[in-house]
Amino acid sequence: MEKSKYSSRELKDSRTRHGRQGENKVKEVLNGLLSKGDALLNGLVLKRTDGYYHQIDHVLLKSNGLFCIETKNYAGNIYGKYDDSRWVIHNPYTRNVSNIMNPLRQNYSHLLAIKEVVNNDSYYFDGIVVFTRGELNVFADGVLKIDNLASYINNKKIYPLYTPNDIKYIYEILHTHDLSDKISSEELVNKAKEKINKIKASMTCPRCGAPLVIKAGRRGPFYSCSRYPKCNFSMDLDEDNTYKKR
Repeated sequence: MEKSKYSSRELKDSRTRHGRQGENKVKEVLNGLLSKGDALLNGLVLKRTDGYYHQIDHVLLKSNGLFCIETKNYAGNIYGKYDDSRWVIHNPYTRNVSNIMNPLRQNYSHLLAIKEVVNNDSYYFDGIVVFTRGELNVFADGVLKIDNLASYINNKKIYPLYTPNDIKYIYEILHTHDLSDKISSEELVNKAKEKINKIKASMTCPRCGAPLVIKAGRRGPFYSCSRYPKCNFSMDLDEDNTYKKR
């Protein structure tokens, strides 16, 4: 078998670099949307009371809406639905097919972390997933390409509007709880792995405490909460996210 051209460390570093490039592109767009009284936090890290950490790409606070934004920088054709546990990415040039965790579910967990920290039901956060590259074939609200991000946010209409005091209050709470300067990216990755291993060992749903069951899906077996559809937690059975050609 021919050896890979790149080491696993080089591939990991490449993915990290591409991810940061995508986040910088979105950050540039969001900075252009800021008006007087608005606020933007990038690379926010929050810790929930259950001990789990959440790394949030962007939180934008504007008078016409509060937005939690997850950035993805994948090339190729992206396929997925709102309730799929995994989305498929097909690269038409290399013919490689891979899959990623449904970013809507990932962002939903970030929204829960924000809600817990802010602890005020009068503030509603919109979840947005932004793809900076690739062609979207996704049937879900709140998933868009970077070219449509500015218009999506500018066209958001709520009543009553959030006041400058509201935005300042939320910003100060999130900024106070931000741990991004206290924990490294490597530590976050290790803690995420610990979380996954803990869930697999206990076979218990981390959201509601019900037993987990293994189900067969279109894209392979996966863990699912036994209380589904009341609880929609799911997780891959293994860590191999690559589809092998038959």
